Amino acid sequence: MIKPPLYLNPGGYFFGQLDGDLITLLGSCVSLCAWHPEKRLLMASHVVLPERPSDMLLKDTRYGDVVLQCVLADIYRHKTLASEYKLALFGGSTTIYAQNDYKNSVGARNVDYMRSVVEQVMKCSVSKEDTGGTQHRRLHIDGINGRFRVSLLEKASLPKNKEVE
Repeated sequence: MIKPPLYLNPGGYFFGQLDGDLITLLGSCVSLCAWHPEKRLLMASHVVLPERPSDMLLKDTRYGDVVLQCVLADIYRHKTLASEYKLALFGGSTTIYAQNDYKNSVGARNVDYMRSVVEQVMKCSVSKEDTGGTQHRRLHIDGINGRFRVSLLEKASLPKNKEVE
């Protein structure tokens, strides 16, 4: 029997083994993903904004700074190291700003923040990336083998698939 996919909504976070697929839709939001090939551990997030407001104390995974805390805690909890994971970053598009003014968009801020977290805090690098642009994305993750597939979504047309391994 085929399992229905797990859908990750904005602010969603998953860390663990998944015997099936995970799907999320991204616009200006970003998804930092990690795959541990030996332990088959998958991490996926759906980050809406880089940092939570200063007056917010709750654990809210809509924010990149909270996701970072969760990722580091889960890596430790599973007795693994960040360097053992293949990291990927997806999303961060804009439909409001022109491509030449992309750096001012929420999508650009999300991408820049998550890249800096990976490099400066996790001391790793992103090995797969599909970010920016003006199209939304559908991210499909195979939880059994850690493969990522991104479909660029266009108005009034079929998705264009591209495999990102």
